[in-house]
Amino acid sequence: MATNIRQRGSGFTIQYTLGGTVAVNTPVLLGDQGLHGVALEAGVSGDTISVLVPSGIVISHPVKGDNGSAGAAIAIFDKVYSDGGTSAFFDVNTSDTLVGWTLGAVASGATETELVLLALGPA
Repeated sequence: MATNIRQRGSGFTIQYTLGGTVAVNTPVLLGDQGLHGVALEAGVSGDTISVLVPSGIVISHPVKGDNGSAGAAIAIFDKVYSDGGTSAFFDVNTSDTLVGWTLGAVASGATETELVLLALGPA
């Protein structure tokens, strides 16, 4: 169990399969979109470990596998954006607003309701 957490606050624990070696209490990059958690146990590449992900709010919201001009698959932990006019969040950042990170994958061209971890501020 991580011992360097000074104030737990809100967050949730996920099971995450590692792509490399991590020690307990160290930051873990989840996917490649800038979302981090803290390793609650040590592991090596291929191990599935518990990771604490800091959270403000997780919502259920439509996410579209689209990059603004064509279909594009969205992977778990990808950043999602809003243009302020469409109801579904999508995977493009050209002059759009970061909403957060999807906690589920969406196929190219599909729209699915997924859990989204809202960004707490600029990411």
